[in-house]
Amino acid sequence: MAALFVASVALASRVELEVGSGFASPVELVVIPMLFALPAGQVPAVVALGLVLGQAPSYLRGRVPTQRIIVAIGNASYTLGPALVFVLLFDRSAGVGEWAAVTAVAVCAQFLGDGAISTAREYFAVAVDPRSLIRPLGWIFFVDACLAPIGFAAQPRRIGLDTGVLPAASTPAADTTLRARTL
Repeated sequence: MAALFVASVALASRVELEVGSGFASPVELVVIPMLFALPAGQVPAVVALGLVLGQAPSYLRGRVPTQRIIVAIGNASYTLGPALVFVLLFDRSAGVGEWAAVTAVAVCAQFLGDGAISTAREYFAVAVDPRSLIRPLGWIFFVDACLAPIGFAAQPRRIGLDTGVLPAASTPAADTTLRARTL
């Protein structure tokens, strides 16, 4: 399943949504389901690999120097916060309400972590005034906040596509229990 997520991140990262004076990509649609389907500690590495793979055509055509691979890997740092939240708080046996709450906390951690890391990186690497990043980061966070609920709705565990385990309410045992209660 990790290979499918790597390919999905690669494809999603090639899509650019114009926001403000920059762009965002719909990778959030892949990250949220990935947090449910993979061990959370693997998510940053899978996203990094997907971002590098997504830039492969640019590297191969010589449009982007291969030294920028390190930048693509660094761009996955925004997934560290959500991965940590899922490592600490996600309970596979919990209900959808708790999953939604954990996802909301993870998205907030994503914004805090991404804001801090991006601001520090831009300030120390190219002396960008942190205040000048407020508007562009705000737009990116807005796009991710809009996409996160769609990613949550598409999570593999909710639709039975994880490791072959269907959601509890759709298993034959649950159906039998439900029928027994109604008889």
